[in-house]
Amino acid sequence: MDKIMDFRKAARPMEAPIVRKAAAEDEPFLREMLYHSLFVPEGEKPFSRTILQDPAVSKYEIYRGMGANRGYRLYRADP
Repeated sequence: MDKIMDFRKAARPMEAPIVRKAAAEDEPFLREMLYHSLFVPEGEKPFSRTILQDPAVSKYEIYRGMGANRGYRLYRADP
């Protein structure tokens, strides 16, 4: 069984993440994450990116049309 890493004792401690309100410029990132979340069985070809236009998938683009009420984005300060 793999050991669970305690990040408080890591050689390079984690920095506190940055939290900010999500904005319109986050939409491409969120769309990319939606694409990568689609399950593709091992050995199968990945979906074409046009799958994101399919209503069965695009309904999960929850950030569309939410105006300023988009939520939050969390990321690390260092690249």
